[in-house]
Order: sequence, then structure tokens, then C-alpha cells
Amino acid sequence: MIRRITLPSLFLVLISLSNAYSQGLIVVDPDQRTSQGISLPIRSHEVTIQIREQTAVTTIEQEFFNPHNRQVEGTYVLAIPEKAGVSDFRMEMNGEPVQGELLDSKKAEKIYQDIVRKMKDPGILSFHGRGMIRARIFPIEPNSTQKIRIRYEEILNYDRGVCRYVYALATDKLCKKSTDFVKISASISSDAPLRNIYSPSHEIDVNRKNNFEATAKYSDENIIPDQDFELIFSVNQNDVGMNLLTYKEKGEDGFFLLMAAPKVVHEGEATPKDVVFVLDKSGSMKGNNKIKQAKEALEFCVRSLNPDDRFAIVTFSDEIEPLNKLSEASSKEIDRVCEEIQKIDANGGTNIDGALKMAFDLVPGGQRPVYVLFLTDGLPTVGVRDVSEILKHVKNWNEHKCRMFAFGVGYDVNTTLLDQLSQTNKGLATYVKPSEDIEISVSSMYSKIADPALADLQLDFGGVEVSKMYPKELPDLFSGSQLIVIGRYEEGDSTMVTLSGKAAGKTQKFREEFSFSRRDTNNEFIPRLWAARRIGYLMNEIRMNGKNDELVKEIVDLSKKYGILTEYTSFLVTEAPVAAEPIAREERERIELRSIDRAGSLFSLGMSKSVGKDAVAQSEVMQDHLQNAPALSTQNTFYRYDVADNKQIERIQGVRYAGQQAFFNRGDQWISTRFDANQSVIQVKPYSDAYFQLAELSPDVSKMLALAPNVAFVRNDIMVQIVDNGLEKLNREQIDQLK
Repeated sequence: MIRRITLPSLFLVLISLSNAYSQGLIVVDPDQRTSQGISLPIRSHEVTIQIREQTAVTTIEQEFFNPHNRQVEGTYVLAIPEKAGVSDFRMEMNGEPVQGELLDSKKAEKIYQDIVRKMKDPGILSFHGRGMIRARIFPIEPNSTQKIRIRYEEILNYDRGVCRYVYALATDKLCKKSTDFVKISASISSDAPLRNIYSPSHEIDVNRKNNFEATAKYSDENIIPDQDFELIFSVNQNDVGMNLLTYKEKGEDGFFLLMAAPKVVHEGEATPKDVVFVLDKSGSMKGNNKIKQAKEALEFCVRSLNPDDRFAIVTFSDEIEPLNKLSEASSKEIDRVCEEIQKIDANGGTNIDGALKMAFDLVPGGQRPVYVLFLTDGLPTVGVRDVSEILKHVKNWNEHKCRMFAFGVGYDVNTTLLDQLSQTNKGLATYVKPSEDIEISVSSMYSKIADPALADLQLDFGGVEVSKMYPKELPDLFSGSQLIVIGRYEEGDSTMVTLSGKAAGKTQKFREEFSFSRRDTNNEFIPRLWAARRIGYLMNEIRMNGKNDELVKEIVDLSKKYGILTEYTSFLVTEAPVAAEPIAREERERIELRSIDRAGSLFSLGMSKSVGKDAVAQSEVMQDHLQNAPALSTQNTFYRYDVADNKQIERIQGVRYAGQQAFFNRGDQWISTRFDANQSVIQVKPYSDAYFQLAELSPDVSKMLALAPNVAFVRNDIMVQIVDNGLEKLNREQIDQLK
């Protein structure tokens, strides 16, 4: 069980994690600043986190670069929470110990504001309300690096079984040059079983060593981080641990995020399952050595079967033949079948309908969970070719409710067919691009379904009314994986939540009592995650059933409100002349609707095609939003592709999010999607007394001001705009309105 621990006095202790800031910056003196921001560029940024029970030890290693041809002088600043208790910390520069200075939030605020005034750059206002560790650095040699290493210890915030860790990674408002390399590695251990491990901010790789130890890793290259790194994990003694997070504003329906994770099953305890593998061996599989990779991936899956499992393999081209009928996964049978796999050659056409018919004919009745893994690189060219007919056939054949997982190889696959096959049969579709390794993708997916824990899941929320819950169809729950469900609720209350499912043919139920808050705005990431899933669902409806004006309007409304980029909201990224005034709401909507077609072309996500690179990219977006809780840092990121070299060459980030508002760019202005220039507007001059009066209203306002010198936002239903001819001081009435 999580317990409170008295810490040694050797390290920096951060008590409040919900607003933790630990990003280190070297702020150069005003006369020495570069066009790359108020901070020196960061070459590399590596963070190692060791979490034991409720204590986290964080080690930061950063390498800064001085791009000048001369020495520069600067100040290293590390922002810390206002109520942090600091007894000592360790800091090194280029391997030598450095004495830093600790400042409380009042003294730090004066320094933050002085930096903003001198630099004429509001980025550091993100640190409003925090204390500071400061160290003077001189000299920083020309065209050379400066290495910083700092270590601190903290007590994590713990609430009803859930622990949170936050690291302030975002530097986009402080350093304009991308960081060459970012890596965060967290190791977690607990005396109580670890259950859910999740990051709402970044895509992490989680490796569970056992029920009590796990690692979570994130890395990226050539990025300007725009989201702080957040890691949520929970502990629970039950076989399936459930946790609930909520967000609810006064007078509005609430949002909830439910997490559930089973215990890690030890070898030999896994639920027996039946697996039917369907392998495309048509002539097109010869290209790029795909058939060799596919055979190796198939052999990996077969050798990963548990002794109590049963399996069958169907290979197909224009002809269809089984390598074996449903067989026990004995070592002898596995060796025999693997020898047959090596003899497979690629030639002929592609009879998808016939192959799936044989696969379902091999499925027995009974209580075991059954999985069909279908791997193909092409379109149906032999037998039934009509997608709707194939889907209708599969619906009739799948009388035992098998789960179907589809793997599309290359860009010639029919994504509509594979998506529908997987979605209507409680599975997933995965696409392997020509430059990727088939074996890695297939084996990665198979490892997730290797140990089924619960099938046919159902959720009962007792007396709380929930709606618009995603995913619509709950997937199976596997050992080492987790279920994440997001939805809306009306009135907050305490209730018993029941998760039920089948294991080894028997129904099992898991119950936890949770409180759906009547008002709670701490988990501010949940509304955007819900909106991403809702948008994914609506776009999938359009993709499958055709364009619908009502659905398009809801997508546009959601994307604007929650700051999620879609092909129907190109205003977030399309270039426009610099406007003297923010564009009024009606004009924005007219431009948005007019530019829908251009947006689809810009992101290669056109809705009409079901084949090709565009279709694969679109399908991956659908899969992400429908089945996962996508990280906030990836929701507004699209890529342009170099067609010749088949690789991404440019990242497009079209929206920023601050203070619960989404902002889009117009020239040098960042404008809230809630801003309406037709209403009464309070205009404020940048860096004036009035400007800092705004900053002192709340951390949320400071975050919005930190976006750019010219920003327009909404505060208490009042429009606020930062412009050069604005007010230099606010009167008492204006301050009271904005508080």
C-alpha cells in the first residue's frame, strides 16, 4: 500500500505535484539574446525518474549551446512550486558543483516580470506563482556547450489509489530552436500491485516486469516540446484494478476517465485461447521482401502460443490452403508447422473472401476466446471483390464472435475493408508502411493479445447517468494491458461501478465505489481527450457512411472549443494575411467552411479514397482516436511527407492550448477560438502595468499571456486583447470584472 515517507534532507522536495515545474533554462542577458528565444538552445534533454512508493527521485541532464561567436553571460533558472519545501539540492555544471540561490514565489515573481520587461518576451510568464532556484553562469564560451546536471527528490500527490508525476518539459514559448534529443525514462516500483500506467501528455512505452515493477519511456528528436510530461499510475490489490478521474465545471456536464488493468499473469496461468492466422501469399508479397518478413512474424506468433492454446493457419493467394487445422500448441506441432511456414512462397492473385470463409470454418464453438489475425498487402482481385459483400459475409460467418485483428502491409490495401473488419469484430487494424518492419508490427500487436484476461466487457455505472462513452464497443482486456474509457456524466454522486467480463467461459465481476465529482477542475486534460475520441467517432461515421453537414458542424464546434486540429478546421493552420484586428467569429466560420477542401489536401487525409498513402494515414488517425486515449502532444501534429524518399520532413503544429482555451495563429497573433471581436473588448498594452495586472489575476491568465506578445483571449466572458495602443493601467472596476 502507498505510504507517506519522511525524506532525507539532501534533496529538493516538491510537495505539490499538480503544478510542478522543473524545467531548467539558461536565460541570456538582454543585450546578448538571439533570435532563438530568451533561453539558450537545448541540444539534449534527458530525464531519469526513479519512483518508489510515493517518492520520486528525478535526475536532469541538459546540454545547452551558445550559438554566438563570443562569450555570453546568463542565469540558470529552475522554477519550483510555490509551496515546495526545499532543504538542499545538488547541481553541477560541466561536472563541477555550483552553488544556487533559492527564492520564494514573491521574489521569483519580480525576477520573472523583470525578464519579461527586459526581453520583451512573455514566455517565462508560464512560471507565474512559482518559486525559483537561480545560479549565475559566466563565461559561456562561443560556439560551445554547457552541461547542467541537477537532482531532486519529491513526494508525489496521492489520491484514492492514483499517483501523479509531472515534469515541466515544455520550452516552446522560451526557446524557439528545437531540441535535438529528448528522453524521459521512469522506473516505478511499489509494494502493492501496480495497475494503470498512463500518460495523457505523451505517447509512452510501458514495460511491466511483474505486478510490482514497471518502466515507462518517452523519446523524440528535433522537437520543440509544447506539453509538460505527466505520468499517472495506480495501485490496487484486486485482480482487475479500476480508477476514476473526473472533471466538472459548475453548471456543465462532467467528464470522466475510467482506467482498468488486470494483474500480470504468470507463465502457465493464461486463459486458453484459439487463434486462426490468415496469411496473404499473393504475388505482390514478393516485393520489398515482404513475404520473408511476414513468415518470420508468423513464426514468432506461433512460437509465442501458450501450451493450452490451439491454433490454425490459412494461407491464400488465388488458391486457399490451410497449413493445419485447429491443433494443440504442443512443441512438436509448433516445430512441424514452422517448417511448413518456411516453405511458403508468394505468387498468384488475392482471394480475401475465400480465405476468410475458410478461417471462420476452422473456428470451433465453445467457451474459449477466439482471435483471427489477418495479414494482407493488397486488394481483393479474385472471387468476391465488393467490400460490402465481404463484410456481409464475415458478419454471417462470425457466429462465435471471434475478435479480428487486421494487418495492412504497404499502401495498396483497402483501409475501409480492414477497418470495418476489425471494428465490427472488436479488434484493431494496424498498417505497416513500406519502410517499416512487418515482424515488429505484427509481433507487437500479438504480444498484446497473448494473455486474454477478460472478454465481452460490460460497464455498469450504478445511479450515475453517463453518455457519449468511448470506445463504443469495449475491447477485450489483456494481461499487461489496460482499458481506458472516457465519457460524460450529468449530476455528480457516489456510485458503485461494476466491470464484468468472461474469463475461461465464466462471468466475473469487479466492483469499486467511486465519486463522480460535482465540481472538480484539476484534471484539465480529460475534456480534450474526450473531445478527441468524440471527433474520431464522428469522422469515422462520415468516412463509413458519407458526409453529413450536421456531423461536420459538430466536428468543427468541438475542434474549435477544445483545440483539436481536424481536416474540417483548417483555420488552425492555413496561412492568412496579418490582420490589424482579430477576425470576428462569423468571418472565421465563413473562412473555415470555405477552406475545408484545402485542409483535406494539406494533410493528405481526404475522405473519399480507401486505398493509398492518404487512406492509410487517415485510418491511423481514426484508429488512434477510436481505440486509444491519444496523447495531448500528438493531437495537433500532422506531417508533410517527402514522396520520393517516403519519409516525414516537416511537423505542422497549428494550435496552442492555455488556460482551458484553444488558440490559433493569425500572422503574429494568437487568438482564442472563444474570442469574439464583435463584443466589447478590453485592450491592454504589452508589458505595461495593466499587462502585469492581468498576469497577476491567475496562473491561467499568465499561461495565455505567455503564448505571444499579441494574444486575444476570454476571461469571465470578457474579451481581452493585447495590442500596442491598449490601456497602460486597469482601474478597479476592470480588475473586479476580470477576477
